[in-house]
Amino acid sequence: MDADRGMNKVAEKVLGYSERKVNNRWFDEHCKKALDHRKNTREKVLGYSERKVNNRWFDEHCKKALDHRKNTRLKTMEDGNEENKRKYQQARRMAKKIRRQ
Repeated sequence: MDADRGMNKVAEKVLGYSERKVNNRWFDEHCKKALDHRKNTREKVLGYSERKVNNRWFDEHCKKALDHRKNTRLKTMEDGNEENKRKYQQARRMAKKIRRQ
């Protein structure tokens, strides 16, 4: 409900339409057309390029550390004794150290 009201206010300010005259479907279509036009123009000017995935740092060692951290967190949440808290803090530090490498 609030999102529709916000879109109507935008339409009223930008397009000069009153809140009663705004048809949300019409407004959504025009917003989509504007975004598509912006995307097409950007691709024409700058060219299209695939998004590069840069997760070389996320290897098997990192995955194991994060899994260990997750498991110790779950154990700590089940039984919050001091030993489990200490193990969880240690696992957090180790996972953070590995991610920074």
